[in-house]
Amino acid sequence: NGCVLAIDNWFMCWGVVQFCLDKSVHLVGTLRAGRAGFPSSAQLTFPSSAARGSLKVFRHPQKSVFVCSWQDKKAVRLVSTFDFGIGTCERSQREGGWKKILVDQPQLLGCYNLAMGGCDLSDQLKAYIRPVIRSRVPTHAASWLSQMCLRVFVGLVS
Repeated sequence: NGCVLAIDNWFMCWGVVQFCLDKSVHLVGTLRAGRAGFPSSAQLTFPSSAARGSLKVFRHPQKSVFVCSWQDKKAVRLVSTFDFGIGTCERSQREGGWKKILVDQPQLLGCYNLAMGGCDLSDQLKAYIRPVIRSRVPTHAASWLSQMCLRVFVGLVS
């Protein structure tokens, strides 16, 4: 029906992919290396010397499931229930000085970043905060108040 469900690697599993296929919902998400339930041929890896923009794609033989591994600074693994094209993105590279280069990138990654951008930004901002403030159990009233103010601020920023 034109809906695309975006899922982070924490929640991605083969059962979710099956459920989305059964309900005719498109899915896009990141995948952790070695996640259980996925076919072993879908565990796409790169050698350490792989160039930026390297791409490997696995298509499930019976189902419309695509697993894509794209090399940026680190390997990024994506899962989708729809086919995708290849686009380009601009990256900075240091060779004597900083310069911009164009790198091949699956268009699937743009779809994922558009859907998950706010969640990932919120998680990134929370990571900069001291663990004492992030804890669920406040040690005293002042830390509880600072924790609540911080949650409101992070919610407003994202």
